Amino acid sequence: MVSNMVFERVIGAAFRHPDKGVYSLPAPARHGQVGRLVDACYPDQTHANLDCEQGFVTDHARFVTREEAWHIVVREMASPGRAALVHYPELVNFGTDKDPKPNDRGRDLFSEDLW
Repeated sequence: MVSNMVFERVIGAAFRHPDKGVYSLPAPARHGQVGRLVDACYPDQTHANLDCEQGFVTDHARFVTREEAWHIVVREMASPGRAALVHYPELVNFGTDKDPKPNDRGRDLFSEDLW
């Protein structure tokens, strides 16, 4: 039986502002770069990025929190052939659901974990 499961994939770092929407840059951009983008969009507001929640965007055009992104990657890692390794070049020693990550960040995903 062939599985038709379609995986959602993390494709970029993002900030979500409560009033202004989602700002993102594709991999290999880091969250700091997205924060500077938000600040550049609102030069009259000092540190507009501080009002934002950090997360990621997926190939389904969806903002996800750092923890939601972690679960997306875990699901893909558990798939046959561990296809995630192809899409996330820096993904090494990621951990398991029982021992999430050896870097003490728990289930929060960082762009440095992926690219």
